[in-house]
Amino acid sequence: MKSHSLLCLSLLAFLGACNPSNDSTPAGSAPNNEINPVIQSGNKASQFVVKYLGPKTKLADDFSNIDQFAEDINTHLIDIKALNGVVKQGQVYCVKSTAGELNANQYTQFSSTGQSARLALFLNSSDPAKVRFTCRVQDEDGITLHQFDQYLKKNIVINSKEAITAIGQSEVETLLIMDEGEVITEGTNFSLKIKNLISYKGKISTYDLKTVRSTPPLKDGLSGGEIRLSINKAMGDLTLNLRGTNGGEQTHKTTRPAPQPKAAKGSCNRNARGCDGQNGLPGLPAQDGANGYAGGDSGFAILKIEEKSDFEVIYNIQPGKGSKGVPASLPGIGGQGGDADTISGHEPCGSGGGPTFSPVGGESIACGPWSVTGNRGRDGALGANGIDGLDGSDGEIKESQFINSAEGIHELIRSSWSSFRGNI
Repeated sequence: MKSHSLLCLSLLAFLGACNPSNDSTPAGSAPNNEINPVIQSGNKASQFVVKYLGPKTKLADDFSNIDQFAEDINTHLIDIKALNGVVKQGQVYCVKSTAGELNANQYTQFSSTGQSARLALFLNSSDPAKVRFTCRVQDEDGITLHQFDQYLKKNIVINSKEAITAIGQSEVETLLIMDEGEVITEGTNFSLKIKNLISYKGKISTYDLKTVRSTPPLKDGLSGGEIRLSINKAMGDLTLNLRGTNGGEQTHKTTRPAPQPKAAKGSCNRNARGCDGQNGLPGLPAQDGANGYAGGDSGFAILKIEEKSDFEVIYNIQPGKGSKGVPASLPGIGGQGGDADTISGHEPCGSGGGPTFSPVGGESIACGPWSVTGNRGRDGALGANGIDGLDGSDGEIKESQFINSAEGIHELIRSSWSSFRGNI
């Protein structure tokens, strides 16, 4: 494993989702919240001032309240102030664009100090990326005194190991990855635009370690694909694990060939000058081995960060390992030589009765040299061993930062294949 640690990227102080300041548009709000003008009915006219305050909890610079921030990340605060009269419980109703009309208390919280009221609007995981709340203030007779629309963008929290489908959209207002959070891309080409990225020791990985080691047999490893992140503001520290999967196991098995059978024995006849056994047959050649399967490339990471803040990216580049090849079998054993022959009723030719012998009823014939057993056959040829699969290649890392300056917009890019290390 190659580990590459980027020094902190000096990015400007992160506000966005972390700061519900009234002076800027916080994360989770639309740039123009489309607050509608006063609606008057008959002689009953009231004036109301509606103000979007931002997310309920502001993230501390030292992340000390990160758990509370994560819990409240999709709770947005609205102030409603009556310039003439009071705002009471039961006067405010909202219609969520993804649901029917409900009493505000069912997916809002309401508190009133008389002339002013605080409304909390909630989004949940089943909501789409952008939700519209249409809220109205009624009098005791149900007559609408004021109506406004509030558009909210859903923020995403990753606090466990999640597939990329958990994000479910190509653009995210705020993405918060907690310390136990890990986004797994499964080798897909993953592209995401993020207005505010907050990572508290979070991770984005092409594959988890279990998948890296579990490629099916007889398959090459898979590439990590490509990760593209286009980020407006970022803070915290993020680990990018660029992994390919290992090559699958080579399951081919080699077996040593069976030995050759014993050769035929010698054959004596009246014209034979010897009765040696036949030589053994050569052994069968060994079975060749089989090659291993290649590991997958680690994949690519392309990051673009538009504004500065304290942000650190740690890269772990882990191409998949090739699987082991299977060695050739042992060669086959040569056959045994055949036995020397004998003539029925007599010793083997040349075994001690003189230079000639006379078969019963026949004339004497010359005896050949001493009869011997045939030679054992040579063993079979060696086979070719299988070759180990190749390891995957390191993927490319590219980071770019767009810097606004008096001279214009400059793009700084650092990239390499396997030795990325430096500042931006």
